[in-house]
Amino acid sequence: DPNGWSRNWKPGSGPPIVLRVDDCRKIFAEMKSRGVEFKQAQPEEYAWGISATFSDPDGNLFSINQLPSKSSWS
Repeated sequence: DPNGWSRNWKPGSGPPIVLRVDDCRKIFAEMKSRGVEFKQAQPEEYAWGISATFSDPDGNLFSINQLPSKSSWS
């Protein structure tokens, strides 16, 4: 679409694609062992869960996110 949003789109310019996982630390370790370069040294903890971000060869961002367990929703 030469007149639409894709005209100005560049790889890496959009928000990350979020992949929800059950165990962020485990997936992080597996992916890192296979050569994925993350933006952080380790997954980061937030009030809403655990997250780690990486990019593909074109610069598009991806985030693996783990939500907190329901038992911690108090």
